[in-house]
Amino acid sequence: MILDKETKWLCENAKNLEKYSGHWVVFSAREGLMSDCVNLADALKMAKNKKSKSIPFLLHVPSKEELVSPLPVATKK
Repeated sequence: MILDKETKWLCENAKNLEKYSGHWVVFSAREGLMSDCVNLADALKMAKNKKSKSIPFLLHVPSKEELVSPLPVATKK
């Protein structure tokens, strides 16, 4: 199944994606990282225009600001 290959590639390359923080990346297990874009519309165009032998996947790499932080603890008055 293709998703298994993509998931494996993503797990193996997760550390390398840190430099694309806040970007959308286009990748495939067969061809690796194909491009990165700041916004989704550009990433979709890049994925559509790539002459690829496999179906590209899109992933948003969250920035530190986008990562979920712990919820504040409610204090009693």
